[in-house]
Amino acid sequence: MKKIVLSLLFIAFSFSTNAQNIVDREVIKDSPNAISPFVDEDISLLATNFNAISDLQLKQLQRLVYHKYVALSSEMIGEELQTYIDGVKTEMEEILGASLYLQVSQNEVLFDRISGEAYLDTPPVSE
Repeated sequence: MKKIVLSLLFIAFSFSTNAQNIVDREVIKDSPNAISPFVDEDISLLATNFNAISDLQLKQLQRLVYHKYVALSSEMIGEELQTYIDGVKTEMEEILGASLYLQVSQNEVLFDRISGEAYLDTPPVSE
């Protein structure tokens, strides 16, 4: 029993560490044609932690997350970025449905990473 609890704690810690590691906006800007690994990592985190998400939903979320990274490669900041992220959240809810969206949003670290909320306090990219 003790080994099971320790294993679960390790997995939870590993997930938390991965979800907290957001990609720096400068890195995104410097490689706008190579954002697929960032997208794939976000989708993998979702699929791993929420097995109720269907393959179709994951494909739709993959497209949404791709466009999020494209937007993050721009100089979008402040209110404009907040409006964009609010749109991402709305589309996430449409894709997942209210119940599953609520489950995902309760994992704040992962949700902030996927939705882009984690980037609100980061500096804009420079030219």
